[in-house]
Amino acid sequence: SGDSTYLRMQASGCSTTPSGTSGCRTIESPDGSRYEFHRYGSGALDWKLTTYSDAFGNDLTVTYSGGDWTLTDSHGRSHMVDFDAQGRVDEVRMEGVGTGTVTYDLQYGSATLIDRQEYARPAFCVPAAPGDEVGVTFLDRLVMPDGSFYGFSYFDNDLVAQDTLSGGLATLRLPTGGEVATPIGEISSSASPHRAAAILGCAPTAWPRAACSRIRALRPRVPGPTI
Repeated sequence: SGDSTYLRMQASGCSTTPSGTSGCRTIESPDGSRYEFHRYGSGALDWKLTTYSDAFGNDLTVTYSGGDWTLTDSHGRSHMVDFDAQGRVDEVRMEGVGTGTVTYDLQYGSATLIDRQEYARPAFCVPAAPGDEVGVTFLDRLVMPDGSFYGFSYFDNDLVAQDTLSGGLATLRLPTGGEVATPIGEISSSASPHRAAAILGCAPTAWPRAACSRIRALRPRVPGPTI
Protein backbone atom coordinates (compact mmCIF):
# COMPACT_ATOMS: atom_id res chain seq x y z
CA SER A 1 0.00 0.00 0.00
CA GLY A 2 1.01 3.68 -0.07
CA ASP A 3 2.25 3.63 3.54
CA SER A 4 4.41 0.51 2.96
CA THR A 5 2.16 -1.72 5.03
CA TYR A 6 0.90 -5.08 3.86
CA LEU A 7 -2.02 -7.45 4.20
CA ARG A 8 -1.15 -10.96 5.33
CA MET A 9 -3.06 -13.94 3.95
CA GLN A 10 -2.80 -17.43 5.37
CA ALA A 11 -4.36 -20.72 4.32
CA SER A 12 -5.21 -21.62 7.91
CA GLY A 13 -6.27 -20.12 11.21
CA CYS A 14 -10.03 -19.82 10.63
CA SER A 15 -12.03 -19.82 13.87
CA THR A 16 -15.01 -21.68 12.36
CA THR A 17 -15.76 -24.22 9.65
CA PRO A 18 -19.23 -23.55 8.20
CA SER A 19 -21.16 -26.55 6.90
CA GLY A 20 -20.65 -27.27 3.20
CA THR A 21 -17.32 -25.46 2.91
CA SER A 22 -13.86 -26.63 1.95
CA GLY A 23 -10.73 -24.68 2.69
CA CYS A 24 -10.28 -21.38 4.48
CA ARG A 25 -8.23 -18.24 4.12
CA THR A 26 -7.54 -15.52 6.68
CA ILE A 27 -6.49 -11.99 5.82
CA GLU A 28 -4.99 -9.73 8.48
CA SER A 29 -4.76 -5.96 8.13
CA PRO A 30 -2.21 -3.63 9.79
CA ASP A 31 -5.02 -1.95 11.74
CA GLY A 32 -5.74 -5.22 13.56
CA SER A 33 -8.82 -6.23 11.62
CA ARG A 34 -9.13 -9.81 10.45
CA TYR A 35 -11.20 -11.43 7.71
CA GLU A 36 -12.03 -15.11 7.28
CA PHE A 37 -13.13 -16.56 3.96
CA HIS A 38 -14.45 -20.06 3.23
CA ARG A 39 -14.94 -21.83 -0.06
CA TYR A 40 -18.55 -22.83 -0.81
CA GLY A 41 -17.80 -24.63 -4.06
CA SER A 42 -14.94 -25.60 -6.33
CA GLY A 43 -14.62 -22.46 -8.44
CA ALA A 44 -12.24 -19.56 -8.02
CA LEU A 45 -15.19 -17.24 -7.31
CA ASP A 46 -16.78 -19.45 -4.64
CA TRP A 47 -14.95 -17.85 -1.70
CA LYS A 48 -17.22 -15.93 0.67
CA LEU A 49 -16.58 -13.78 3.71
CA THR A 50 -17.67 -15.65 6.85
CA THR A 51 -16.17 -13.67 9.76
CA TYR A 52 -14.88 -10.17 10.31
CA SER A 53 -13.29 -8.94 13.55
CA ASP A 54 -11.59 -5.70 14.54
CA ALA A 55 -8.78 -4.90 16.96
CA PHE A 56 -11.26 -4.11 19.76
CA GLY A 57 -12.91 -7.52 19.92
CA ASN A 58 -15.98 -6.69 17.86
CA ASP A 59 -16.89 -9.33 15.30
CA LEU A 60 -19.44 -10.06 12.61
CA THR A 61 -20.32 -13.53 11.35
CA VAL A 62 -21.96 -14.06 7.96
CA THR A 63 -23.98 -17.17 7.15
CA TYR A 64 -25.55 -17.98 3.79
CA SER A 65 -28.86 -19.74 3.18
CA GLY A 66 -30.66 -20.00 -0.15
CA GLY A 67 -28.78 -16.97 -1.45
CA ASP A 68 -29.73 -14.75 1.50
CA TRP A 69 -27.35 -13.50 4.17
CA THR A 70 -27.57 -13.43 7.96
CA LEU A 71 -25.09 -11.18 9.73
CA THR A 72 -24.68 -11.75 13.47
CA ASP A 73 -22.61 -9.31 15.52
CA SER A 74 -20.82 -9.68 18.84
CA HIS A 75 -23.80 -8.13 20.66
CA GLY A 76 -26.01 -11.03 19.59
CA ARG A 77 -27.99 -9.05 17.05
CA SER A 78 -28.91 -10.66 13.73
CA HIS A 79 -29.38 -8.68 10.53
CA MET A 80 -30.85 -10.16 7.35
CA VAL A 81 -30.13 -9.31 3.72
CA ASP A 82 -32.65 -10.84 1.30
CA PHE A 83 -32.16 -11.09 -2.47
CA ASP A 84 -34.75 -11.38 -5.23
CA ALA A 85 -34.79 -13.87 -8.11
CA GLN A 86 -32.51 -11.58 -10.16
CA GLY A 87 -29.86 -11.53 -7.44
CA ARG A 88 -30.58 -7.95 -6.36
CA VAL A 89 -30.84 -6.86 -2.74
CA ASP A 90 -34.57 -6.89 -2.00
CA GLU A 91 -34.84 -6.16 1.71
CA VAL A 92 -32.57 -5.45 4.66
CA ARG A 93 -33.79 -6.18 8.19
CA MET A 94 -31.71 -4.83 11.05
CA GLU A 95 -32.13 -5.71 14.70
CA GLY A 96 -31.70 -2.80 17.07
CA VAL A 97 -30.90 -2.69 20.79
CA GLY A 98 -34.24 -2.91 22.59
CA THR A 99 -36.13 -1.47 19.61
CA GLY A 100 -37.05 -4.60 17.65
CA THR A 101 -36.31 -4.98 13.95
CA VAL A 102 -36.39 -2.25 11.32
CA THR A 103 -36.81 -2.98 7.62
CA TYR A 104 -35.39 -1.22 4.57
CA ASP A 105 -37.13 -2.08 1.28
CA LEU A 106 -35.41 -1.71 -2.09
CA GLN A 107 -37.69 -1.29 -5.11
CA TYR A 108 -36.58 -1.53 -8.73
CA GLY A 109 -38.08 -0.13 -11.91
CA SER A 110 -38.79 -1.92 -15.17
CA ALA A 111 -35.93 -2.75 -17.52
CA THR A 112 -34.77 0.37 -19.37
CA LEU A 113 -32.65 0.59 -22.52
CA ILE A 114 -29.68 2.88 -22.01
CA ASP A 115 -26.64 3.69 -24.11
CA ARG A 116 -23.44 1.97 -23.12
CA GLN A 117 -20.85 4.35 -21.72
CA GLU A 118 -18.69 5.03 -24.76
CA TYR A 119 -15.47 6.52 -23.45
CA ALA A 120 -13.39 5.15 -26.32
CA ARG A 121 -15.42 6.60 -29.17
CA PRO A 122 -14.05 9.83 -30.67
CA ALA A 123 -17.48 11.41 -31.16
CA PHE A 124 -19.62 11.61 -28.05
CA CYS A 125 -22.54 13.61 -29.40
CA VAL A 126 -23.81 11.03 -31.85
CA PRO A 127 -26.68 8.64 -31.11
CA ALA A 128 -25.78 5.13 -30.02
CA ALA A 129 -25.18 2.73 -32.88
CA PRO A 130 -27.14 -0.55 -33.11
CA GLY A 131 -25.90 -2.89 -30.38
CA ASP A 132 -24.68 -0.01 -28.23
CA GLU A 133 -27.71 -0.21 -25.95
CA VAL A 134 -28.18 -2.46 -22.95
CA GLY A 135 -31.23 -3.25 -20.81
CA VAL A 136 -30.82 -2.31 -17.15
CA THR A 137 -33.13 -2.33 -14.13
CA PHE A 138 -32.27 0.51 -11.78
CA LEU A 139 -32.98 0.99 -8.11
CA ASP A 140 -36.10 3.16 -8.05
CA ARG A 141 -36.77 3.63 -4.33
CA LEU A 142 -35.20 2.93 -0.96
CA VAL A 143 -38.08 2.80 1.52
CA MET A 144 -37.15 3.61 5.11
CA PRO A 145 -38.63 1.92 8.21
CA ASP A 146 -41.03 4.84 8.77
CA GLY A 147 -42.43 4.61 5.24
CA SER A 148 -40.55 7.62 3.86
CA PHE A 149 -38.29 6.97 0.90
CA TYR A 150 -35.38 8.06 -1.23
CA GLY A 151 -36.13 8.11 -4.98
CA PHE A 152 -33.64 7.83 -7.83
CA SER A 153 -33.62 8.72 -11.53
CA TYR A 154 -30.86 8.08 -14.03
CA PHE A 155 -29.44 9.32 -17.32
CA ASP A 156 -30.15 7.01 -20.25
CA ASN A 157 -27.63 8.40 -22.72
CA ASP A 158 -24.14 9.79 -23.09
CA LEU A 159 -25.02 13.02 -24.91
CA VAL A 160 -22.60 15.72 -23.88
CA ALA A 161 -24.98 18.41 -25.10
CA GLN A 162 -27.03 17.66 -21.99
CA ASP A 163 -24.00 16.88 -19.81
CA THR A 164 -25.24 13.36 -19.17
CA LEU A 165 -23.43 10.11 -18.48
CA SER A 166 -25.34 6.97 -19.41
CA GLY A 167 -26.42 5.04 -16.32
CA GLY A 168 -25.32 7.82 -13.99
CA LEU A 169 -27.55 9.08 -11.19
CA ALA A 170 -29.47 12.13 -12.42
CA THR A 171 -31.60 13.12 -9.44
CA LEU A 172 -32.01 12.05 -5.84
CA ARG A 173 -35.39 12.57 -4.20
CA LEU A 174 -35.15 13.04 -0.43
CA PRO A 175 -37.64 11.77 2.17
CA THR A 176 -38.53 15.42 2.82
CA GLY A 177 -39.80 15.74 -0.76
CA GLY A 178 -36.84 17.80 -1.90
CA GLU A 179 -34.79 16.84 -4.91
CA VAL A 180 -31.05 17.03 -5.55
CA ALA A 181 -29.58 17.05 -9.06
CA THR A 182 -26.23 15.30 -9.32
CA PRO A 183 -23.21 17.19 -10.70
CA ILE A 184 -22.36 14.77 -13.52
CA GLY A 185 -20.81 16.75 -16.36
CA GLU A 186 -20.16 19.82 -14.22
CA ILE A 187 -16.43 19.93 -14.85
CA SER A 188 -15.49 23.48 -15.71
CA SER A 189 -12.87 24.55 -18.19
CA SER A 190 -10.90 26.16 -15.36
CA ALA A 191 -10.38 22.78 -13.68
CA SER A 192 -7.17 20.83 -14.11
CA PRO A 193 -7.16 19.48 -17.69
CA HIS A 194 -5.48 16.25 -16.57
CA ARG A 195 -8.06 15.83 -13.81
CA ALA A 196 -10.92 16.36 -16.26
CA ALA A 197 -9.31 13.99 -18.75
CA ALA A 198 -8.89 11.29 -16.11
CA ILE A 199 -12.51 11.57 -14.99
CA LEU A 200 -13.85 11.42 -18.51
CA GLY A 201 -11.62 8.66 -19.80
CA CYS A 202 -9.48 10.74 -22.15
CA ALA A 203 -5.73 10.38 -22.44
CA PRO A 204 -3.99 13.25 -20.58
CA THR A 205 -1.19 13.23 -23.14
CA ALA A 206 -3.71 14.33 -25.78
CA TRP A 207 -4.30 17.63 -23.97
CA PRO A 208 -4.75 20.31 -25.17
CA ARG A 209 -4.23 20.16 -28.95
CA ALA A 210 -6.15 16.94 -29.52
CA ALA A 211 -8.44 17.11 -26.50
CA CYS A 212 -11.25 14.65 -26.87
CA SER A 213 -14.63 15.92 -27.96
CA ARG A 214 -16.23 15.06 -24.63
CA ILE A 215 -14.19 17.69 -22.81
CA ARG A 216 -14.49 20.19 -25.67
CA ALA A 217 -18.26 19.93 -25.56
CA LEU A 218 -18.61 20.56 -21.83
CA ARG A 219 -20.25 23.88 -21.05
CA PRO A 220 -18.20 25.93 -18.56
CA ARG A 221 -20.07 26.31 -15.25
CA VAL A 222 -17.70 28.84 -13.64
CA PRO A 223 -15.64 31.64 -15.21
CA GLY A 224 -12.53 30.37 -16.90
CA PRO A 225 -10.71 30.14 -20.21
CA THR A 226 -12.70 28.68 -23.08
CA ILE A 227 -11.57 25.28 -24.35
